[in-house]
Amino acid sequence: MRTPLSRIVGTLLLAGFLLFPLATSAQPIAPCTSSPCYTGSFQDGIDAAQNNLPFDGSLSITDVMLRIISIVLDVILLIAVFAIIIAGVYLIVSGGDEGQKEKAKKIIIYVVAGIIVILFSRAIVVFVNSIFG
Repeated sequence: MRTPLSRIVGTLLLAGFLLFPLATSAQPIAPCTSSPCYTGSFQDGIDAAQNNLPFDGSLSITDVMLRIISIVLDVILLIAVFAIIIAGVYLIVSGGDEGQKEKAKKIIIYVVAGIIVILFSRAIVVFVNSIFG
């Protein structure tokens, strides 16, 4: 059963996660001073991005695979950070319950071990690419 304190903490955390991006994006937008300044439609932006990427066959399969692996590892690391945050919330709102504390500690240990594995896998990918690429 959830206590009122855990509901308050959960609500505040949820509100913080939802409102933090709004607070950080509240900066005034600087006028575009770069030399192509794209102020057109969404499709204009997609066309400009396609013109800046080498879709003419100069992008090798190795480069594509490295980009995909890098993106996947970045997403997994981001999920791991959120898992540590959630485990920290479990630890904070455990209210002295040893079972909840142990659950939170196990989550943190497993996530840190996962982060180490992810970082080693990234190092292996970079090492293999430097040898064969």
